Amino acid sequence: MSVLYITEQGTNLRKTGHRLVVEKNGQELTEVECFRVEAILIYGNVQVTTQALTEILRNGIELAFLSEDGSLKGQLTPPLPKNILIRVKQYETCNNQDFVLKQAKFIVQTKIGNGLELLKQADWDRAEDIRKSARHELHDLLLRSNQCSSLQSLVGVEGAAAQAYFTAFPSLLKDPGLFQGRSRRPPRDPVNAVLSFGYVLLVSQLQSLLDAVGFDPYMGYLHSVSYGRPSLALDLVEPYRAPVVDRLAVRLFNLKILQPHDFEENEERGFRLRPEGLKRFFAEWEQFLGRNEVRRAMQKQVDTLSQVLKGERDFPEHFIFKAD
Repeated sequence: MSVLYITEQGTNLRKTGHRLVVEKNGQELTEVECFRVEAILIYGNVQVTTQALTEILRNGIELAFLSEDGSLKGQLTPPLPKNILIRVKQYETCNNQDFVLKQAKFIVQTKIGNGLELLKQADWDRAEDIRKSARHELHDLLLRSNQCSSLQSLVGVEGAAAQAYFTAFPSLLKDPGLFQGRSRRPPRDPVNAVLSFGYVLLVSQLQSLLDAVGFDPYMGYLHSVSYGRPSLALDLVEPYRAPVVDRLAVRLFNLKILQPHDFEENEERGFRLRPEGLKRFFAEWEQFLGRNEVRRAMQKQVDTLSQVLKGERDFPEHFIFKAD
């Protein structure tokens, strides 16, 4: 999948022939043929002409708009054939408490298992006792999740698992001081800024995959329905948080690809990447996703859920997603 990232502020995206051109102050920055692009991600203050939008839709290109602080503003999705039967099945199963609990358990157990796997991979002795304690707690919570008889109790297990995991997460960093505990809105340190931004990117991609297949991205199983929240995309992103976003964040900071000076801090919006840091992040992001075939794995996950809803296969066991 070829993704065009536009991060330079004050640029303009226009079309010429069957090509897209990014320019600033009349100077061309890059040009790409439409057939080579499957998705465009626009970050911050970038103008898009109506002609470019029309060409993007005509070529079936997904377009996502993000604010400078990394939050998703919205998406432009090309008109694709929709499988209404998938949505009917989805709505039916969302009202089936047994199915909801089974699907939610799959999500939570996979998330815990992948978090466990990441905590096992630290190759130094520092804070090993913290990681060991967290691994024991996560293992116990994984077993306890099997005994949950309600969604409410399962959500409680998930919350306890997240707390145990993020207590040990700083020990994966060579500079644990870069992470002051999980903070979301706003992110209060550089590591949280990268985590939140990466999660947004994965949710955006999953939302597009779900919409293309015919799902309603806003009707989830683990995540309840809430206005404007893509609950099903949030469900499906859970297994990929630790092995994709968290693992990449550890790599970026431990190898000093990103450093504190690559971030700016705002009292209301918290930390966010500066332009040069953002370019390095996207370069590493694309390499990581491509090397580990993350998009293919997410597509398979969406297809599997579709097959389960249509009765074409049994419910899957939770899986461990390993990344290099």
